[in-house]
Amino acid sequence: MAIQTQPDMSKMSLEAETYTSIGQYSKAEELYKRMIDITQHHEGTEATSRELYNLSAALINQEKYKEAEVTLRDLLVQLTSRLVDGNSDHFLEQEAGAVGLLCRALKGQGKSEEAEMLEKNAADQQKQLQARGNAYGLSQL
Repeated sequence: MAIQTQPDMSKMSLEAETYTSIGQYSKAEELYKRMIDITQHHEGTEATSRELYNLSAALINQEKYKEAEVTLRDLLVQLTSRLVDGNSDHFLEQEAGAVGLLCRALKGQGKSEEAEMLEKNAADQQKQLQARGNAYGLSQL
């Protein structure tokens, strides 16, 4: 009976980042998609946020704006469904980054008006989160 091992995700991530840094976005895209599949299988959909974010950036760099938009909207559903607490900084930063990428994807499709509205809403939400964080003593939000 053969032992089935999980691929080395750190190695795959480093390889995908290398492809991204040298402009080989399609190879990075392939790796990020594999990583998402593996992570979903072993840890569940909630654990894929970093890979979805990186995949979206690779798609935008290839001008695959529609596919990036769909991926980013899925990512934002994941990120916004998490509770805001003292450990939320990473997810809030990732959410802000995802909104920025989504705006780029929308603008790439000629949806500038929607992108501008999203940017305004994101700025308003950031102010609300900051106020909520201050109210609960979470000044780092």
